[in-house]
Amino acid sequence: MKFKFKKRIKAWLISASISASITANFKEAEQNDKARSTHALLVFQDIYEQERQMKDLTVEQRQALRQEVILPKLQALHAWMIKEYQAVTPTSPIGKALS
Repeated sequence: MKFKFKKRIKAWLISASISASITANFKEAEQNDKARSTHALLVFQDIYEQERQMKDLTVEQRQALRQEVILPKLQALHAWMIKEYQAVTPTSPIGKALS
């Protein structure tokens, strides 16, 4: 089982943005599995808020804060996604969002 999320984390850290398609997948899955979708969306919402708070910082300061504050949240989300993926049907909307 391959997870695209590690690639997404790397791309996000490089570009300093989270793809809207990631959150869109979880929004689409809300009707299928509200609890899991809500958990993921709240984590992304928290990360978006962290980014908004960093908008006036220098590039170096933002990079340091992303490594210190945001990366651990993404790593925890990734671990949660791996665990939860094992409990869902891979072809379900939440399964697709988690993959």
